[in-house]
Amino acid sequence: GTPFVPTAPWEDLEDEFVTPDPVQPVMPPVLPANPKLEADEDGPADITVKKTAENLDSADGTTHVNDVIRYSITVENTKANTIWYDVVIRDDVPVGLEPMVGSLRLTDRAGTVHEVPDDAYDVDSRRLAVTAGDLRGPGSITLTFDALVTEEAAEGDIGNVAEAFGTTPSGVDTGTVGGEAERPVGGKPFVPEDGWDAFEREHPTLSNPAPTYPVGVTEEGGVVAEPRPEPTPGDGSAGGEGDKGSRTPIRLAQTGDELVVPSVALVAAAAALGLMLMALAAQRRRQREALVSRHRGQW
Repeated sequence: GTPFVPTAPWEDLEDEFVTPDPVQPVMPPVLPANPKLEADEDGPADITVKKTAENLDSADGTTHVNDVIRYSITVENTKANTIWYDVVIRDDVPVGLEPMVGSLRLTDRAGTVHEVPDDAYDVDSRRLAVTAGDLRGPGSITLTFDALVTEEAAEGDIGNVAEAFGTTPSGVDTGTVGGEAERPVGGKPFVPEDGWDAFEREHPTLSNPAPTYPVGVTEEGGVVAEPRPEPTPGDGSAGGEGDKGSRTPIRLAQTGDELVVPSVALVAAAAALGLMLMALAAQRRRQREALVSRHRGQW
């Protein structure tokens, strides 16, 4: 406890003493705050799910069988300095709507558009599930897909509800999100390892407040059973201005049903070609025999 006065220069003393390396405390990564998932007396929830439906064929406020509906599911985080990790967007598509081949797109928080593989939609369960990455506030992520209106829509309820799942910072494994941890990119098909029941128990479910319907349709119905008449160029009867792609439902692309008609046509064409070749071969054979017979008569 008394002042120390070296008897030799400090440089000489430092060679005689061992200075330990400074102790670095082991600290967990500093994570953003938890977003509020439910509304309370202090205000609305920070995370919301919204869903819209745009009829790409309608210009008259009606929805017909064979129309194409573009659905957009937006998950938004409005609270700054919060984050929702590993967001998953799920949509159980009602009977009467069939998602279209090549129409699935995910726009992430940075505005980058990712093409989502068609197998993100499970035909048997009619469930569409896509990874959406991490959602830092303020920001949003949007999943879009086109769906064909089928004949069943005229007889049932096609109200559509989307759901979103995620993990708050307080419930995340810090080893998977801190430091140099690599984070997943959104836009991939999602299937929970332990099944949906276990996944739902571990993750709160958020959804759009009310079912979404295309124009002219309610829970009471409203889909016109007759397909829309083909528009006449220049008469102003064309539908919406959306960019409609393939009108092939994913269920046909996966099961191969759409190949039935082309296959029958190919078989018929092959059979016709075979008969034609056989007839041509027989004709050439007769011509050759006649030529040989004529030459024999000359000899």
